[in-house]
Amino acid sequence: MAQIRIYRKNVASDTFASLPVGDKIALNANGTDNTIANMWSTFLKYGSPRGIAEHPNPNQNLSENQDTGLDEIVYEVDFTISRADLIGNQFMLNLVSFRDGPQENVTDLPNGLFSIEIDRNPLLNLISSAIIGLKIRDIIFNLDEETTNETSGTIILIEARAAA
Repeated sequence: MAQIRIYRKNVASDTFASLPVGDKIALNANGTDNTIANMWSTFLKYGSPRGIAEHPNPNQNLSENQDTGLDEIVYEVDFTISRADLIGNQFMLNLVSFRDGPQENVTDLPNGLFSIEIDRNPLLNLISSAIIGLKIRDIIFNLDEETTNETSGTIILIEARAAA
């Protein structure tokens, strides 16, 4: 399984390796071993829809559709966390911290603190900088009553960039 790394930078020069454990998550680092506190991805969806706006022409019979460019970039990462029942499960702690913590650093990373690296397809990597970044739109937890020691869910990250 290829790794997916999601991390929260504090300053632009931070890297995944340089960050403390509380600011990063490595999915698929231990395969799908559910005997330990572990997190693996079950699906990654990357979307970049284009904005199409309808502009009416009041003096003509037809309206024109106009391509308004890239609307947004969205990453949806479906995951499973094993041993989610453990009080100190670092994956659960980090996700709650990511959800509740700051999304940007106005002086250094004004467009978002979060980055994603995808080993299987590096072209989809997005590393936050002064002009581009990711923000967490939502983290959804699915609590399965049948499996008490596992939690599944989805992290939704959206791209934000400086105005051109």
